[in-house]
Amino acid sequence: MSISCVKRCTIYPVSVEGAAGYMRHMRQVHGTDRLFGTNCPLCDSNFIFTNFKSFMNHFRNHDLHLSSKETPPLSLLLNCNYFTSNNYDEIEYEQQEQGITLWQRENYDPLDDIKRKKGVLLQLYSDDLGVVNPLMDKNAIHKLTTFYISIDDLPACHSSSLSTVYLLLVYYRKDFEDENNHRILFAPLSQDLRSLENDGLILPGDKTPTYYTISAMCADNLATHEVGGFTRTFTTGCCCRYCFTHHKDMKHIYQKSQTLIRTTESYDIQIRHVEKCPRTNLCMEKRWKNIVYFSNLPFMLFDILDRIPYWFLYELFREIWDILYCDFPRKFWLSTLQALIEEFLQLFQTIFPEQFTPKFHFLLHSARNTAKYGPLKRQMNLRYEAKHHLLKQIANRGNNFINLPYTISKRVQLRQCYELIDENAFRLNNVSGKIRTRRTIIFHKSIQNALIEDSPFIYGDIVEFVKWVLIDNVKYKVGDFFVAHLLGGEEIPLFVKIKFIIHIVQQWRFIVQCYDTIAFRQNLWYYEIRPSNNNNILSKDEFLTHKAEDCYYINNSYFIRVPYRLTIIE
Repeated sequence: MSISCVKRCTIYPVSVEGAAGYMRHMRQVHGTDRLFGTNCPLCDSNFIFTNFKSFMNHFRNHDLHLSSKETPPLSLLLNCNYFTSNNYDEIEYEQQEQGITLWQRENYDPLDDIKRKKGVLLQLYSDDLGVVNPLMDKNAIHKLTTFYISIDDLPACHSSSLSTVYLLLVYYRKDFEDENNHRILFAPLSQDLRSLENDGLILPGDKTPTYYTISAMCADNLATHEVGGFTRTFTTGCCCRYCFTHHKDMKHIYQKSQTLIRTTESYDIQIRHVEKCPRTNLCMEKRWKNIVYFSNLPFMLFDILDRIPYWFLYELFREIWDILYCDFPRKFWLSTLQALIEEFLQLFQTIFPEQFTPKFHFLLHSARNTAKYGPLKRQMNLRYEAKHHLLKQIANRGNNFINLPYTISKRVQLRQCYELIDENAFRLNNVSGKIRTRRTIIFHKSIQNALIEDSPFIYGDIVEFVKWVLIDNVKYKVGDFFVAHLLGGEEIPLFVKIKFIIHIVQQWRFIVQCYDTIAFRQNLWYYEIRPSNNNNILSKDEFLTHKAEDCYYINNSYFIRVPYRLTIIE
């Protein structure tokens, strides 16, 4: 049955609009029924569900399965081919055909793939930075505006490093208030960007130029509106940079179809009525806040969760969050994501009308932005903001506030030159803690058996081990939980706990304890796991490199979460 064929409630004869309308109706009307009971309208089974949460989990699983067979709206499929699993299948197949050897893998240069494409995507970021002179009062704050640039094509193991984020421009905020300074500051920048896009650069060893283009401009809401020339007041007028929705109408619009999307043509018409700013050629994206308290909230309120009447809003938003932060979102998820967002906005505005702000409205455009730009995680601002810490350190240690932008830019250039002197700057060398030795017979019998079964290596009487190791910018530490495998069509994560990290024949091996996944607790949004008696030895390539976070031990069970939805690249 198609998900669009769900037209009536299975408990009370009320019309609903498809699967999204059905779920919204069940949540709002029957979510608190004491004698809940219904069958699933998407399958032929006559089984009656008497638990509301079990029924919703069952219904969503069928919904996702059927959605994969239907074509999502064209508005959600723009430029999405670059982010499908098919691309990764082709890459993996090509590697198998070429027969990559161990030596080739160890000497692999990720820049070769970028240079081979002859088209490098660049990402810009802009934000304000405050530096306080410690020798003066607290009002002596130097307000700076910074622009950073990074290569969008770099693999995740490199792009996660702050050394691949480069300072592009820094100036006093007050200097930008002068209209003449606009041209002085941004004319050279615009010229350089146009030259990179039109003329390109001939890299060492190449005969043809490599071209560069701006893929996205990342900033917070205020900065993106300033860059695009939009209003910087979010309490009046059309304050959404994605559509023409008026501020007073935002509380009553829950569906993307009710909005009028801004286009290049409409933007050009508007820009003719104002003085053109040199910064209007830059693109825009949005930011997300720190999530430490958000993700741990269920255990902060563990004892009173059952008494919180609107906790289902948290569960709904966590489901949205998992899809938005997924590394490899699938096409058919976007329709579900849009339906979840629309349901969340309607419920939140109904329950908390006074707390509804323009940031909630911006969420309405997340599915479309994911379809256009790929995973929004790649446009996250937290990585750039971490770079601010280096600039503040340089300013405070230099203790020279006469011309702070010059001091910072000069020191950053010198540091960057020092880092790039090394030819292996992009070839990550393994870094570990102190190497210790241990006799094999000291290990537990189950671990000794695992060492014997690890056929690729012959372990002697003494093995070397460490407490932590950094491989491809991922830190593996004894006691950490990682996801080792995704099981079945539902992609249930199987967790392992690192017990020992062994170094043998220039390779790292991990002795891990396996854990059984018991259930997924939706009210906590955590997995319940329990230790098994199995110990295995894995290599780094056998991990999914997804570290599980915030493990809690309650009532003889471990509760653990993954930061976002994991998927198998088929």
